[in-house]
Amino acid sequence: MTTADTQELGLTLFEEIGDAAVVADPDTARVVEVNPAARRLTGMPRPLLLRLTLDELFRADRGAGMAHLLRALRATQTFHAQDGYSLRRAGADWVPVNLTLTRLHAEAGPLGLILARDVTDRRRAEDELRRANAELERRVADRTADLRGAAATYERLVHSLDVVVWEADPASGRFTFVGPQAEALLGFPPAAWLSSPTFWADRLHPDDRDRCVALRREHVRAGADHRLEYRLAAADGRAVWVEDRARLAPSPAGVRLAGTLRDVTRRRAAEEARAALEERLRQAQKLEAVGRLAGGIAHDFNNLLTVINGYAELLVGDLPADDPRRGAAEAVLDAGDRAARLTRQLLAFGRRQVLAPVVLSLTEVVASAEGMLRRLVGEDVSFATALDPDLPPVEADPGQIEQVVLNLVVNAREAMPTGGALTVSTRAVEVGPGHPAAGELAPDWYAELTVSDTGAGMTDEVRARVFEPFFTTKGGKGTGLGLATVFGVVKQSGGHVLVDSAVGAGTTFRVLLPAVAGGAAEGPAAEPAGASRGGAETVLLVEDEGQVRRIARSALEAAGYAVVEASDGPGAVAVAAAHPGPIDLVVTDVVMPGMGGRAVAEAVRRGRPGVKVLYVSGYTDDAVLRHGVGGGADAFLQKPFTPRSLAEKVRAVLDGGSGPA
Repeated sequence: MTTADTQELGLTLFEEIGDAAVVADPDTARVVEVNPAARRLTGMPRPLLLRLTLDELFRADRGAGMAHLLRALRATQTFHAQDGYSLRRAGADWVPVNLTLTRLHAEAGPLGLILARDVTDRRRAEDELRRANAELERRVADRTADLRGAAATYERLVHSLDVVVWEADPASGRFTFVGPQAEALLGFPPAAWLSSPTFWADRLHPDDRDRCVALRREHVRAGADHRLEYRLAAADGRAVWVEDRARLAPSPAGVRLAGTLRDVTRRRAAEEARAALEERLRQAQKLEAVGRLAGGIAHDFNNLLTVINGYAELLVGDLPADDPRRGAAEAVLDAGDRAARLTRQLLAFGRRQVLAPVVLSLTEVVASAEGMLRRLVGEDVSFATALDPDLPPVEADPGQIEQVVLNLVVNAREAMPTGGALTVSTRAVEVGPGHPAAGELAPDWYAELTVSDTGAGMTDEVRARVFEPFFTTKGGKGTGLGLATVFGVVKQSGGHVLVDSAVGAGTTFRVLLPAVAGGAAEGPAAEPAGASRGGAETVLLVEDEGQVRRIARSALEAAGYAVVEASDGPGAVAVAAAHPGPIDLVVTDVVMPGMGGRAVAEAVRRGRPGVKVLYVSGYTDDAVLRHGVGGGADAFLQKPFTPRSLAEKVRAVLDGGSGPA
């Protein structure tokens, strides 16, 4: 190719190239030629463009400016300036361009070729991309802030909950997250929970472990939500009841087992206490039912026993010692006495007997009966007492308290068939918070009677039923009323009974009765003065049961008293009004059809002020109290009674005392 051909080719390329081409003098920077693309891009004609210099045609938007571009044009063969320049357009507009500078060697001297490519669309796309990136960055920043806020909220929520939030790997069982409350729950920091895959199973109570592990495995395999209640061992050895609610939940790492642990120890304790109270209520209702049964039959039964025992006593008294019939009569009397004691036991355990309380000392009651108790336990049992001489007195029926002591000692003796040690002690105790009887007794001082033995002891099941009526472990040899009687008497006297026992460790019964402040204890009841004396006074006998009335009249007349009688209340009032002589004493049944004993006494006293009254009843204390009897100066005698006990009581009332009940 010749030089001419080359020049012609270069001119053709210069004219046809799509980029704006500008030829300039490197020394003066004046434009010496432009191609058609330059004219189209600038919108200016060739003559106008040839009058411009490079720094008038191009503008540096940043960097070192046009001076840097001109220096490069003069010093180098080729220079690329990709960004940061603009080309002038007609109308004072500028077009963003990329520049390529090349140094040319012409015959007239060196020239500079500047190729300018319009990058408006690219700049627009880049601007859009920058705006999109900025928007994306803003959204990411906002989302990050939201996530941080959510994380902070979640953390605050987790810290504020009263449950332990947890997450675990369902395959291995290892905790992967445990809330901060975990340490308060068991005393182990969260890190300890996460340290071992067996932490949960290791802390399960032995009685709950197999059940809970099997249930959890079964629910995880089935993918089912589940709720468990079990005990976990705390760091200090406590057993903490928890409610565990768990479910399988998706997570970035796959499926996770998530749930909450709530401390329900107090709720479980409350439920157990409620169950215990319900059981005690059922027991009390059972006792009440049997007590009502005892009270229901007491009246008729006591009337029958009054007749049986009364005539048996009269027969024994009338028959000579060598009469062969005397033995039979004594057997009847003995059976009647035992039946009367059984009735009293039924009424005692049901807390329905009429008490005659006095201020007494438990120490003196035990001391006065010690000789009899020693003989009762036998020689193969070591018997000892530890009695507090300064024990505060209590207010109780002395006969019933003696029965309590006797029943407890007999029960202890029978618990040691091959011998052992039996101790009866008394002391003053203060019942307050933490005392075993705090839930049954008001805070105060109490006199405590303790009977301890070294016998076989009781299982928990037996101990729970020990005060039930008719419950016995003696194989049919006992009535099952001994301890029930103790419980009834003590409860009716305002006290409580505690039992401590374990198999092989003996048994201790503790009777607590309210101490009486400032009271002087009475000594053991002595045989009343004049117990064998009768009298010549007149007695009005009011009894609706004919056989009881006849045996009572026989007993009183045998003792020398003059007797006028009536079979009901109105008849008694009429007899009292019509009787010409004095009436010294009214002996009346409490509960009678139509007009009760209290109304009879009041009616008789309106015509005979000051007449003394002795109430008699086979009913229990609640029935007697409902009829207005149970306090004041009038005396009371519980059926069944014998001719002798009736005569003694009448004599005591006439002499100004109450006599033995």
